[in-house]
Amino acid sequence: MGSWIAVLAGLACLGSPGTEEPIRSEYSLEAADRYLAQASDRWTQTYNCVSCHTNGLYLLSGAMEPAGKPWQEARVFALQYANRYISEELEPKGQYGAVEGMVATACFLALGDSVRFGTFTPEVQRLLDHAISLQDESGHWPDWLACNWPPYESDHHFGVTLMALTLGRAPREYRERDSVKAASRSLREWLKNNPPENLHQKGMLLWAHAEGGVDLPVEMLSAYRDALLGAQQEDGGWCMASLGDWNRHDGTEQLQESEAYPTAFAIWVLSRSGAGDSDATLKATAWLKSNQRESGRWFSRSQRKDTKHYLSEAATNMASMALRSAAPRPNRHRSSPAETSKDPIGEPR
Repeated sequence: MGSWIAVLAGLACLGSPGTEEPIRSEYSLEAADRYLAQASDRWTQTYNCVSCHTNGLYLLSGAMEPAGKPWQEARVFALQYANRYISEELEPKGQYGAVEGMVATACFLALGDSVRFGTFTPEVQRLLDHAISLQDESGHWPDWLACNWPPYESDHHFGVTLMALTLGRAPREYRERDSVKAASRSLREWLKNNPPENLHQKGMLLWAHAEGGVDLPVEMLSAYRDALLGAQQEDGGWCMASLGDWNRHDGTEQLQESEAYPTAFAIWVLSRSGAGDSDATLKATAWLKSNQRESGRWFSRSQRKDTKHYLSEAATNMASMALRSAAPRPNRHRSSPAETSKDPIGEPR
């Protein structure tokens, strides 16, 4: 996360396919897994940090994959990255060690751990404790960068709902800590005082509600779900413009056609909130499967500028999650945290 103005050197440097990449003749989740592992590693090698859309979200999507090792390596790097700043080995500078990066890294690590291990490991709890210590008494993180990189770095709402849903998945003993209970109360109060302004924010609240991080009244829950369902297009997908009225850098209009990120996000959120087997999500899943690119990724146009399609990495992560349906609940173990946390990746790069 953080301001990419000084470090983004263009999508081509990551080896990402162009916008004209053909559609695959046959959908393959395995191809998506390979693409995500490579994209995560490229971002790590190139920028030496954690970003929400690529190696950050991969900490959750990769935890749901059967392969294992690429996710383990991403996890170890993310732990090392965050610990550099918590231990004061390095001073935060620009996007490196910035508030949004520390909070998001801790949350994505915790969410991935809850899927893979069925709990929050001690080292991840330490990172969450640090992220909570940075929380303003009002409940949000005022220094969260909102620099028009939607949908993650465009407002303060995303960080609050991300932490809320993360704490909702936390093991009971962690949720019962006084500091965590106080943080949860502050998050909920801030969300009460700052209602959602767009459909992406409403979708994040549906996800947070499904994880137990917030309590939405029945009528609000129904209204948000209906609003999301009402934005579905005839072909089964969703367009990015329906999720938020974000201004593009060059002043051009957002696309009105179905795209991968909003479609995958809608499937995931609706599945988590209990509508996974509806006709709407089944139709959306068919759209997603028929729009995968040859490399294994899904393409989504950047909401900022056409030379920076990083949203495609988020779309592919979200599609991987959506197509694997709901994540396992925290009591469903998949592997040993001790085994993974000791997996070597070398010194921080």
